[in-house]
Amino acid sequence: MRIVPNRLIQSTVERLSRSMNLYLPPDVLAALIRARRAEKKPSARNILDVIIENADCALRTGAALCQDTGTVEAYIDVGDNAAVSGGSIESAVEKGVRAAYLKNGFRASIVSDPIERKNTLDNTPVSFYFTRSRGSRIKISLMAKGGGSENVSAVKFIPPSGGWDAVGEFILDTVRKKAPYACAPVIVSAAVGGGFASAPLAAKKALFRKIGDRNRSAVYAARERKLLKKINSTGIGPMGQGGSTTALDVFLTPLPSHIATLACAVAVQCHSMRRASAVI
Repeated sequence: MRIVPNRLIQSTVERLSRSMNLYLPPDVLAALIRARRAEKKPSARNILDVIIENADCALRTGAALCQDTGTVEAYIDVGDNAAVSGGSIESAVEKGVRAAYLKNGFRASIVSDPIERKNTLDNTPVSFYFTRSRGSRIKISLMAKGGGSENVSAVKFIPPSGGWDAVGEFILDTVRKKAPYACAPVIVSAAVGGGFASAPLAAKKALFRKIGDRNRSAVYAARERKLLKKINSTGIGPMGQGGSTTALDVFLTPLPSHIATLACAVAVQCHSMRRASAVI
């Protein structure tokens, strides 16, 4: 059994929490640069220029990519031959997030009660999702999910007789109606199938895919490409101000489902994709 010290998890999470708020992932930045080169509308190009400049500014100054530093979601895979000493994984992650947000002046965006709205002042608690695998490693993947893109994400149960056409239309309709409020260009991740718990989680987890990564199924890969083309033909554009760059990518995740259901969960992610991972 491999023993991982609690303090190592804490320091790793602190580092990841800082880096994901300061450094736009290379695949996302490259996609924005490609979109800027392809965009024909001058005002849309200007918006993309500002987004790209903002990423550079965060790198140079240590200021957060976005003032909304999000809900921290921790996706943790623990090997069956790994154990943590000195405290729980959850406590280590909470301490790491708290330290990163307080030391770097990142905005505290979490309230302890959804109605009373009292701020916790340190951006905790964290949302945890655990999986188990073989081996002795612990993989920690963090995402900072902003409120704007979270507000426009959606779940729908579609009559199974509707098939892919109804699913595709729901995804497209969600983006048409809501992308302008989610700081487009967005990343769209949709889980098809599963249930009320599994579909949203699968859609969220797929946001860790890199821009351009296609589904291993040729059928779903083709659907991803077709949906992306349709979304970018809506004319919504960057920040909803018009243009040909409404989405940077579309990810689809099919899931086994009950014979009587056809769920679809659409996780919308703004252009400021804050994610970071490490293996201990």
